Amino acid sequence: MQPPRARTLLPPRQRWPALAALALVLLALVLRLPGLNWDGGNFFHPDERSLYLRAEQMYDTLTDAPNWRADANRDFPLDTPGWPSPATFLDPDASPLNPHWYPLGSVLIYVLVALRFVLEAFMEQVRLQDLATAGRALAACADAGTVGLLFLLGRRLYGARTGLLAALLGALSVGAIQLAHVYRPEPFVVPLALGLFWWLINLTERGGRREHLMVGLFVGLSFALRGSSLPLLAPLALVYAALV
Repeated sequence: MQPPRARTLLPPRQRWPALAALALVLLALVLRLPGLNWDGGNFFHPDERSLYLRAEQMYDTLTDAPNWRADANRDFPLDTPGWPSPATFLDPDASPLNPHWYPLGSVLIYVLVALRFVLEAFMEQVRLQDLATAGRALAACADAGTVGLLFLLGRRLYGARTGLLAALLGALSVGAIQLAHVYRPEPFVVPLALGLFWWLINLTERGGRREHLMVGLFVGLSFALRGSSLPLLAPLALVYAALV
């Protein structure tokens, strides 16, 4: 029986780009996390406000709160309150998991509902502003993750210096910093698109079942967040056309 192989540290020449990329991710967080309560609880962004209200409505329906009927969307049949049975889950008119609203994607609402359950475990009373702060913090972290993905893709395709340059530009992008302060699809769609490119490269190099599944997962999540992910079908079609 051979002894376990000892782990070897990366040489400094290979280590410093990874440390620099980590520093850029931390810089991105420093630029994105402050000022999450920029609207003072007034919810000036209409799309963001709609997401919070719909998530609160779904949470009230799932927990069978006393006011769930008051929050229900009167343009649709009333949902069945409480955790849905399999039959109720598959019934679009009765399922409490049907938001009856899809302009920005249902996944954003489901994530907020999950955050609401988490906050309930640590707070006596969860305000809508608490939910907004949690959602915006998640958007900021997702956008900081984009910086890390830019480095990984750039290093893989063109080398470490190119990856670091891409990560630096991403970390300092004013538009990205602004969008990361609002709970919208963009901070989540961009890292999903970069993740899709990563797995498309893997698909061209290996072509295994896992690669196909991961490509499908990233495409599905992207479209579940925003219909504007339609351009992702172009590189997807090109890769699969090349594999035929």
